[in-house]
Amino acid sequence: MIQRQPAPPEVFADALPQLAWVARPDGFIYWYNRRWHEYTGTTPEQVQGWGWTCVHDPSALPKVLEQWQLSIASGKTFELEFPLRDADGRFRPFLTRAAPVRDADGQITHWVGTNTDVSAQKEAEERMRHSEASLRLALNAAYLIAFEWDIARNEVWRHHNADELMGRTEKKPDTYETVRGYVHPGPDEPD
Repeated sequence: MIQRQPAPPEVFADALPQLAWVARPDGFIYWYNRRWHEYTGTTPEQVQGWGWTCVHDPSALPKVLEQWQLSIASGKTFELEFPLRDADGRFRPFLTRAAPVRDADGQITHWVGTNTDVSAQKEAEERMRHSEASLRLALNAAYLIAFEWDIARNEVWRHHNADELMGRTEKKPDTYETVRGYVHPGPDEPD
C-alpha cells in the first residue's frame, strides 16, 4: 500500500476556488493564495500588509476598514460583502469571511480569510427581481390573482395583488380548502 503524504497547506489553499489569505493578529496580511494574485493581478509585494486596499472600491473601503478593525479588536469573525477589482479593472462582489486562529491559551495567532465571488448569485437575484416585477405587472394588468401552495404544510400564500383585489387585510396563509372557496367552480363541478 502506498502511503500518501498530506499536501502542504499552501498547496491546499492554492487549490481553493476562493481567494484566500492569512494575517497576523494585528490584521497585517502576509500571505495570499495563487488565486488572489491571478484575480487581482497584484504581486505579493504590492498587497502585503495593508496594500490589499488598492483592489477595493474606494466608496466601500471605509466600511471594510471599519469592520475589519472591529473584528481585530474584538477577536470576532469578520464577514462582509464588498466589491474587489480584478486584473482588468472591473469590480465584482465578493463575500469575505475571516476567522481568528487561537492558541491553547485563547490568544489569536493568525487570521485566515477567504473572498468568495458572489457575482453569479447577485446576477441571479437581479434576474429573479426582474421576473417577479414582470409577474406583478402582468397580474395587476390582467386583474389576476396568483397563489403559491406549500403542499406539505397545506399553506397557500397569496401574491401581493390578491389581498387588494379580494379586499383581504390579514397577512397569514390560507389552506387549500379556503382557497377553493375563492375560486369559481368549473362547468363540471358543483357549486
